[in-house]
Amino acid sequence: MTVSILHFPMVKIEPLCGSKRPRSVSQSHTPSPDIFQHLPVEIVEEIVSFLPIKEAKQQCLLSSEFRRPTHISRKFLFGKDYTKRWRRESIVTLVDHMFVTHRGGYIDSFQIDIDPNGIENILHKWLEILREKRIQELELFFHTPGYTLTADFINQLFNLSTLKLVHCKLELPLNLLSMANLRTLVLWFTPLTDQKIHTLISRCRYLETVDLLYCTELSCVEIYAREHRFLKKLRVARCKNLEVFVVDSPTIECVHYCGQVPTRIRFIQTTRLIEAYLNFMPVGSRGYFQASVLERLVTDIPHVKILSASALIPEVYTFSVFLVSSLSFVGKTQIQFIR
Repeated sequence: MTVSILHFPMVKIEPLCGSKRPRSVSQSHTPSPDIFQHLPVEIVEEIVSFLPIKEAKQQCLLSSEFRRPTHISRKFLFGKDYTKRWRRESIVTLVDHMFVTHRGGYIDSFQIDIDPNGIENILHKWLEILREKRIQELELFFHTPGYTLTADFINQLFNLSTLKLVHCKLELPLNLLSMANLRTLVLWFTPLTDQKIHTLISRCRYLETVDLLYCTELSCVEIYAREHRFLKKLRVARCKNLEVFVVDSPTIECVHYCGQVPTRIRFIQTTRLIEAYLNFMPVGSRGYFQASVLERLVTDIPHVKILSASALIPEVYTFSVFLVSSLSFVGKTQIQFIR
């Protein structure tokens, strides 16, 4: 029996430097130089402050009065491109210089791809500046474990809309007051307890995307989100100790589960779910489960148009015939089974 991981539209998995991390967020669109020629310098500065640093530096050549775009830039993006070309010491020196010389009142986005070991103090300094400048998108792609976002820091991120962590420990305060506006949560190789994920889901009512990958300490993921109006995409993958996976959300549209067969898996009130990718991987005695269990699971998702599942049951072919002929699957446009 072979099991393959299907492409999931939310986040693409790619190997880099011996581990797997999210790719850069989006492509930038640099304004045409012509639009700046007759504008006052103050307006140009305001426009360029929203550009990533590379594009901002290109625009600084347009005016002899405007030579330091990095001093007011709102987007501090130091992703994979910097890691490939520069040594870590050079990246640290560059980023620190930008933080020290920054005179703008806001930094909207910060992305760093780096090994955190040995630079914990300087990372702490950068994060404090980001907190003061009302960071909205925080992406820490660490190569190895070793850094922790403290509960005190987390509880002051009132403007945060995106949080992406790789190999980064996350502490949550007992009474989480911040992150009410969080829309994107991506946690890869992050030590998480069941209580932490429950706290994040219940507190962050504006969540749109949740992506949990290789969070090996999780044993129970229960997404009770009937009060969430925007939750659309959920992925839980390679969390090897997961026992329970429950999704209760009337707005969820796409779910991807990849891992061993849970002892309990349910979809409740998922009336808008249209894509379900269920890739069950055999692990020890939990490699198979009965057809009746999967049949009950399927009845939970009658509105799904695309169902792709690795049916780890001895009666897989008989079960496939049952699904195709079942009245509950009249609306399905694509059904795929992997054995």
